[in-house]
Amino acid sequence: GSAARRLVGIMVAVSVCLAALGLWQHYISFPETRAEYNQNKYNQEWLQEFGVPQEPAARAMFEERLKSSEPFGMFALANTFAGLLLVWFLVAVGTIASVWKRRPGWKELLAPTLAVGWVAFCLILTKSRTASVGLLAGLTVCGAFHLWRSDGKPMRWMAYMAVGSLAVLFMLAVAAISGGFDVA
Repeated sequence: GSAARRLVGIMVAVSVCLAALGLWQHYISFPETRAEYNQNKYNQEWLQEFGVPQEPAARAMFEERLKSSEPFGMFALANTFAGLLLVWFLVAVGTIASVWKRRPGWKELLAPTLAVGWVAFCLILTKSRTASVGLLAGLTVCGAFHLWRSDGKPMRWMAYMAVGSLAVLFMLAVAAISGGFDVA
């Protein structure tokens, strides 16, 4: 009913906000923190105030975490963040696919499609292999379901899936060009 639709809308909106946080972490916060650390890593007073461990092994682990660019939102791990984004991304894609059935204008689909793209881009930046497998499985099931229910119009859904695949490839390219992937 309408309560379920509102709940789905709220959760998708939360995932979009968390994705925005993840993108901010990746492109703004993490680089600023690395630069600030590199500028002050020999200043003992600053290191203590910043909470940098003094023991060599702990400090080395701290510096390795500092090099990481994977967003983690409000979670301890990027994989946990990716799992949440994945679930609500798939729900949002299913919702948008359902809306497409009533043939809305492009203006009605623009904001939801951009929001889903935002979440997908952040999901890519987490570099979660498990979430990638889940994403492929979820999109395959979603695509198969909509092909099955396409009322004799499978070519239209195949075209939508092709456009979606091109969008994902574009986001992968942007992530690679903007330094979203490690060389290793």
